[in-house]
Amino acid sequence: MEPGVETQVGAVLEDAGSRPFTVAVRGYDRQQVDGFISELEERARQGRLQAEAAGRELAQAREQFGRQERPGYAGLGSRIEQLLALAEAQATELLQEAKAAAGELIAAAKVEAAGIRATAETEAAGLRAAAKQETDDLRGATEGEADAARASAQREASELTATIGRHAAQLQAAAEHEVAAKRGRGRGGSGQVPHHRRA
Repeated sequence: MEPGVETQVGAVLEDAGSRPFTVAVRGYDRQQVDGFISELEERARQGRLQAEAAGRELAQAREQFGRQERPGYAGLGSRIEQLLALAEAQATELLQEAKAAAGELIAAAKVEAAGIRATAETEAAGLRAAAKQETDDLRGATEGEADAARASAQREASELTATIGRHAAQLQAAAEHEVAAKRGRGRGGSGQVPHHRRA
């Protein structure tokens, strides 16, 4: 059996089983994921037990092999050869299962991350659109208020100009009348107001 294979299998499965998953509204069913991980952990535990048993048998076989006068792989006997082959096959199978399980978990995490990213991008686009609409509405309302204020100011200015014009005309007429009356009194008090030709 390849040295360190059992350790690698245990490390991969422990890492896959102890990794926490974030609970999300959308994504995979938590009970299914937990069940799948529990199943993987049980299979890994059984595999570790089998590998440990095969390792013990392999150690015993090596010890017996070392006590033989002529050690050699060909002289071990069919039982020991079968044990060696079985241990190596189990270790290879466990490593492949661990890699496959880790690959499935990574793929599931990538799919869920892509879904979360897509949802976030959709929500961000909606927020941007809402903000733009609100800005446009606010701009339109502000421009409408400014137009109304401008029109009101123009009306008030026109009315004030007209009022000032009328008042100025009244003052001018009163002043002309007073001047004419003074001139009439200055010429002898005839009481007649001379006619002035207006331009």
